[in-house]
Amino acid sequence: MFRTIINSALRLLAVVVGIVLISSFLGMTMYGFDFSLSNYFGYVKSTVLSLIHPHEMMVYKDIYSFKFRQDFYNWSDKQYSVFPVFWDYYFYSMRIFLSALFVAVLGGVLLTYLTSFFSKRIKQRISNVLSLLEALPDIFVIFVVQFFIIWLFKKTDILLFPIAGGFEKVYFVPIVVLSLLPMLFFFKVSLFMTLEEYEQPYVEFAASKGLRPNFLYLKHIFRNAIIGITSHTNSIIWIMLSNLIILERLFNISGLTKYILNYQQTDVIALSLILFYIPIFIILLLSKMIIRRTTGKEVII
Repeated sequence: MFRTIINSALRLLAVVVGIVLISSFLGMTMYGFDFSLSNYFGYVKSTVLSLIHPHEMMVYKDIYSFKFRQDFYNWSDKQYSVFPVFWDYYFYSMRIFLSALFVAVLGGVLLTYLTSFFSKRIKQRISNVLSLLEALPDIFVIFVVQFFIIWLFKKTDILLFPIAGGFEKVYFVPIVVLSLLPMLFFFKVSLFMTLEEYEQPYVEFAASKGLRPNFLYLKHIFRNAIIGITSHTNSIIWIMLSNLIILERLFNISGLTKYILNYQQTDVIALSLILFYIPIFIILLLSKMIIRRTTGKEVII
């Protein structure tokens, strides 16, 4: 357990360092291309200092003019502290992301459980359909949901849910849209893993001993399959992260994407990505520890 925590802490540190280095590299491309080692290390130094003293971090309303500053500007009127305004954007994105992740995992588990009672042939057909649905572009799903709500509103004057963000915070539709494709992916992986587990000799032996299918699935099959399922968690999270950027732009959501695009600074990008990754890291670490405790097997996430 202690070794797992140490390894995970080192991994977190490596991710933080990677984010700082990548953010600093982006700094050389934001205001024209200015590639040089001295420039790069200058961005690294300023980003690290900002992260060490986050309470002093400032954002600039006109970052381009700040980069090529003129003496006649009064810069005190064009900058303000990152906090506490940042938290509003951050928590809005995190609520949508974590809720969608919870819905995707829970929905995938429930669908897999319900499918476990079907015959092997039907399960295989469901798996083929999932492969087709999984190929749908993220942006297509978002447009279909928006179009349906607008169409229904024009036909019936019933607005199911607000679909545009702006000043009003919307949750339901973004969470549902963001969770759809990851849920299908999770469902497909879970179904594949459980189908493989059904092929194991112990399943036939347990069934011959009279174990009920429900008990056999919950006690043995799903517990053994969860190790393989969890190893795909990173893929699900990456799918959701890419979808979140598209979704926030299309729904005009005032989340982290909007904040980063408004204030294109290396320290803002690094801070946003690090704070976004920490809750995900904690969730993955807890999942790893719980699975190891219940199954006795190491999970690679």
